[in-house]
Amino acid sequence: MPFPELLLIQKVKALKDRTHWKYKLEGFERGISKKRREFKIDKDEKDIRNLLKLKIDDKKLNQLLKKTKFLEYFEDKTKWLK
Repeated sequence: MPFPELLLIQKVKALKDRTHWKYKLEGFERGISKKRREFKIDKDEKDIRNLLKLKIDDKKLNQLLKKTKFLEYFEDKTKWLK
């Protein structure tokens, strides 16, 4: 895994998208069953928890989060997953 910081951001973004669409009846995951969507959300949460256990370069992570303007959401979502 070359960039765990980037993978962590991608996983949090996927979780954000899936939990958002969980409450909507539209979006790119429209055809996926509720059970499958719940499975994917649970897997995202598990993957994020496991990635947070790795040695993450906080400086690199913060730089990426600032560039993507994802810092606030990332901090909010990962706070309750730790």
